[in-house]
Amino acid sequence: MKQVLVILVALLGLANAQFSGLVIDARGLALEQHMAPNIVSQDGSMVYPVGFELDYNLVNDLGTAGLYRQFDQALRDTARVGSNPLIVRAIGLTQPRALGVVVSVEDATRIRSSFTRSDALQRLKVIIVSDKMR
Repeated sequence: MKQVLVILVALLGLANAQFSGLVIDARGLALEQHMAPNIVSQDGSMVYPVGFELDYNLVNDLGTAGLYRQFDQALRDTARVGSNPLIVRAIGLTQPRALGVVVSVEDATRIRSSFTRSDALQRLKVIIVSDKMR
């Protein structure tokens, strides 16, 4: 009984954990490199950046997302995404040009709900990893 309680407490803690940033795993997808990649749900709705006013000085300095070719390097960029980022797998690229990534409807919902009480996305705490970036 005590072990079950410990497991439940650990799971509740993880469920309520606040993510420090967002890492999109787009390895295998040929994302076009540019300053303002976006994240779109499979249903076509915008996931990021949306719902807040962008600080264009910050965008000019950082871009809306950090871009990396190697996953381990992206995770080491704690200045960008912190030490507890939400990690989501991209399922495709936006069309007609590959200027952003597509995530599943479930992952889009997870991203939106994970950052409702956080300004991490507004502070551009986002990285996209694409080993085939163009």
